[in-house]
Amino acid sequence: MMILILLLVSYVAVVVVGAVGTPRREVEALQRLHNSTRGEFWRWRSEALSGPRWDFSRDASGAFEQDPCSSAWQGLTCSSAPELCSSQTCHITELALSQYSMSGFIPSEPPPPPPPPAPPPDNNQLTGP
Repeated sequence: MMILILLLVSYVAVVVVGAVGTPRREVEALQRLHNSTRGEFWRWRSEALSGPRWDFSRDASGAFEQDPCSSAWQGLTCSSAPELCSSQTCHITELALSQYSMSGFIPSEPPPPPPPPAPPPDNNQLTGP
């Protein structure tokens, strides 16, 4: 389990300057771990005692509705206290997921780069794949 924690922490440790809360790439890495290890079937702890389950819901703009660090998600340790993560960047520093009955695989590929911005629709003649 310690190897899993070290792999994932090194995998999600991405510095994002000027962001507030947990950087999107770190949340996306958690989501890939959740999906590849059947997170919906994990043995979750009581939310009253251990914090909320991981929630990857997105709003209309595609942004995550919940922040793992400021919401104090189960099994995560972050670089600052939850109340500070709503006003500053916080990084996931540790995962403590023993006894969660995880099964599946640890994702190994980095997240895809964000798509380039769309050009303005006026008077463009573009080609490409």
